[in-house]
Amino acid sequence: MFESVPDVAIIICTYNPDAKIFSRVLDAIKALVFPDNLVVECILVDNNSQSSIHEMPCVKDFLEQSPWAKVIKESQQGLIFARITGVKSTTAPIIVFFDDDNEPAPDYLQAIKNCLDKHHCIAALGPGKVTVEFLEPVSDWFEKNFSKHFQERNTEYTQYGCVPATWTDFYPFGTGLVVKREVFQKYYQAFTEGRLASIGRKGNNLSSGEDIQIVWEAVKMGLAAGISPDLKIKHLIPSQRATLKYIKRLTFGTASSYMPALIGSFPSEKIKALAAIPSKKTIVHNLFKLIRRRVLRFQYKLLLIDLAHYIGDVVGTLRSVEYDERSHFIYKLVEILNIE
Repeated sequence: MFESVPDVAIIICTYNPDAKIFSRVLDAIKALVFPDNLVVECILVDNNSQSSIHEMPCVKDFLEQSPWAKVIKESQQGLIFARITGVKSTTAPIIVFFDDDNEPAPDYLQAIKNCLDKHHCIAALGPGKVTVEFLEPVSDWFEKNFSKHFQERNTEYTQYGCVPATWTDFYPFGTGLVVKREVFQKYYQAFTEGRLASIGRKGNNLSSGEDIQIVWEAVKMGLAAGISPDLKIKHLIPSQRATLKYIKRLTFGTASSYMPALIGSFPSEKIKALAAIPSKKTIVHNLFKLIRRRVLRFQYKLLLIDLAHYIGDVVGTLRSVEYDERSHFIYKLVEILNIE
């Protein structure tokens, strides 16, 4: 299909995309400036959407204008399965993952090439400039407190490193994630052998463990992961996600997936996780501290987010050591707060 061997593969996985948002994403992909002699391939992965994305006018238009792109379908629900299918359909040594609400800057590919050419040790790279755009007006209070939950970043210089068994401020998120093929192949091998479980997004589930596990695979290979301000992207947030209810679920999903992801990538950390299981008395004490701190400041809405984060941490720790967490009283709080 391609005249020469591709250098970069763009993979966009989607599930029931919003037509208006997806149209903006595809327009941004069409507007990407290809560096000289850089051959690009693009795969749109329909992850079992209720209606085939082939029928969407914006997709038809995109395919007509982009002969280097195609649509494939992955019927098994889950972002990781869609990503695997996308990667297996490409050959390029550099893989760029965009979500269906990511709008990259026109020079995104050039910035990737410049950064990787300069820093050969980097094998997982993300944007240092992530602008969150709420598609419907939100209050200044909401934007100030919750843009960071949508991966907002404003880094002034390139940062990278190789620090195992932890998460640093300069490790890249899933938004606009760039990985070298050998890193993803290592991740895929561990996944298919059962050493890494699927703990990422699936349908309406808001877990996010697979993104960090992909980054950690690079680290485990002795390679660096980082971010660069030259990579710029917009994260488009529709009104249904700009709510406290969604932020609560997102916070819980992120917090509860971290420890299982860590233990999956670094099994030796399980000993620390076992030691970190809090007693019921400790949990109650910590919950009252959170409540007291926010109530005294009349920050009732932020209290809900704090509770979702702390409860997610506890649930994630229980899951990571295969504790029968459903019998734990913490799950009654999950149900009461409706955060899962």
